[in-house]
Amino acid sequence: MNVWEISVEDKNRLHQKRDALVKICEELSAYDFPAVLNHSDFQDNNMLIDHDSGRITIIDWGETNIGNPLLSLSSCLYFASKLYELKPDREDYKSLRTNFFGEWGIPEQEFERILCLIDTLDQIYYVLTFQDLMNRTGHDFPKWSSRIRKALAVFIEKTNNFPNSLFRAIKPV
Repeated sequence: MNVWEISVEDKNRLHQKRDALVKICEELSAYDFPAVLNHSDFQDNNMLIDHDSGRITIIDWGETNIGNPLLSLSSCLYFASKLYELKPDREDYKSLRTNFFGEWGIPEQEFERILCLIDTLDQIYYVLTFQDLMNRTGHDFPKWSSRIRKALAVFIEKTNNFPNSLFRAIKPV
């Protein structure tokens, strides 16, 4: 059953992007990040803050998995930039980006490249995480099929426009 209503043409386009997906994963694997607990929807709406104690509670762990730490961090940066209208050239955005990625030993000159790779991979990560949620709950979430199709279309579009400079095939220092 084609729950997400993906056309045969789009399925074929996705199959043609397999090599691009492998390259993205290889590039990110070169950093040798440890597998960590990923929230998959790490953003302000899933954080409860007790202003008296300063305690922060993270909620909505329904799509949790083990994987690359940059996936949750880039998701949080994405949602914060949308919610607070942070543009990449603003100092507050740069500060968040540095705090999110610099702590993992990524050189600042690599931030944009890594963000581009993660943002592209995140489209497939979203689809697979959602597929896992469907499998675990036994529900096909038919109202979400347009979001899934959009994520797959974004992945195809992003990989169509990749500059060669994204793929270095060099192990980071």
